[in-house]
Amino acid sequence: TVVSGITSFRLAADGAKMLYQRGSNWFIAAAKPKAKPVALDTRSLRVFVEPRKEWAEMYRDAWRIERAFFYSPTSTA
Repeated sequence: TVVSGITSFRLAADGAKMLYQRGSNWFIAAAKPKAKPVALDTRSLRVFVEPRKEWAEMYRDAWRIERAFFYSPTSTA
């Protein structure tokens, strides 16, 4: 076990470091046992969302999933 009690993590492409979440806090540490984590200050982070674009993407994704996985035993197509 490298880190316990985490809720989410991502490994760097080269596998050397990882970003992980424990509770509401985020940390970066080397991907090896007993590595010293560095806490990230997320208080100044901002997320910009364009609701119309988000909605359009959700609609396309839902339609694509329905189209790909719809099954009807009476369908001849």
